[in-house]
Amino acid sequence: MRKIILSAIALFGLTAAAAAQVPEIKLAKQFSMGYLQLNVIEQQKLIEKHAKLLGIPDVKVSWHTFNGPAAVNDALLSGNIDIASGGVPGLLTLWAKTKGTPQEVRGVSALSSQPFLLNTRNPDVKTIKDFKETDRIAVPAVKVSVQAIMLQMAAAKAFGDKDFAKLDTLTVSMSPPDATLALLGGKSEVNSSFSVPPFQYQQLEQPGVHTVVNSFDVMGGSHSFTVAWTSAKFRDGNPVLYKALIAALSEATADRRVRALAVESPYDRPQQMVRVLVNRSGLGSIPLVGLMARWGFGWVNYQYRNVPPLNVNLVKLAGVGQLYLESPDEPALAGQTSDLFRASPPPHELVALPHGNYEGMLDEEKRNYENRIVSFFLAYLPPAGAPARLPR
Repeated sequence: MRKIILSAIALFGLTAAAAAQVPEIKLAKQFSMGYLQLNVIEQQKLIEKHAKLLGIPDVKVSWHTFNGPAAVNDALLSGNIDIASGGVPGLLTLWAKTKGTPQEVRGVSALSSQPFLLNTRNPDVKTIKDFKETDRIAVPAVKVSVQAIMLQMAAAKAFGDKDFAKLDTLTVSMSPPDATLALLGGKSEVNSSFSVPPFQYQQLEQPGVHTVVNSFDVMGGSHSFTVAWTSAKFRDGNPVLYKALIAALSEATADRRVRALAVESPYDRPQQMVRVLVNRSGLGSIPLVGLMARWGFGWVNYQYRNVPPLNVNLVKLAGVGQLYLESPDEPALAGQTSDLFRASPPPHELVALPHGNYEGMLDEEKRNYENRIVSFFLAYLPPAGAPARLPR
């Protein structure tokens, strides 16, 4: 009888211990706006929310940030993460290697479709054919990142399929934030960067930096940028948790809310920015140069000719906190900033900066600039899990 009781106690203890084990899901993300859904899922705790709705009251969700698909795939194969994310080549590479094996990997969902740009500060590089042995191009991971693959595709178009790897020797592995610092600093051997939003647009704000390759042009149209993938072992072994992940991705993707935005020196129409860039280059005083530049821009972007100006959609920002930063460095953009501010619905603020160009600011000016931005978002963005509230 005593043995039976002891056995029952031991069995109860094992059952209780098993029940006490909290399911866990470990997710990877990288540096880019292409992982916006994952940021929303993390901030709004959507996996926890949907797991609870599906009968899992407690779940441990952990997030890990990587640079490049090689590190992400190594982490997935070693079990350090359950859900990988990155460019399409990262998924295809691992799928091809693991197909039909116990570690087989499959796609979960596409995350975004957006172009990524190859920018350079080398004035002699106008097309991909102009790169020399002295140039260095930063990509998140050489040969395997989506940018590295896109560079090979662009090279194949320019030099022929046999020379698709012609520019591989110029590439170096560097995270988008570090690549941006190297490109803008002007002292690094890295003078070009195949980057991601928002870093690629930050690079273009500096005079002298221009775009050489747009991935949409290479592909002949839009393409998937970031995707998520996982192992069949995790999906089959955690069916309810996997359903919670899919539900969280669906909710994050469908969430169209914008709670706050800050813009510095915006323009209403792209043609206005073309005029600014021509004048900035010093060519605006030459007869017909400005006209030809605007005509060429319109021809290249003919498919977008019917896109309305920015001011038409400002009414949709009613109730969204807006901060407009006006810089005197570009009088034309300063005027457009004021016009857009006046056309926008409240709540909104207009701030006149002493001058623009963050890279050229003094340390104290940078701190004031950053504090102004941070204080704005702290006022308008709710803490995790809290509903949005606008300050009175």
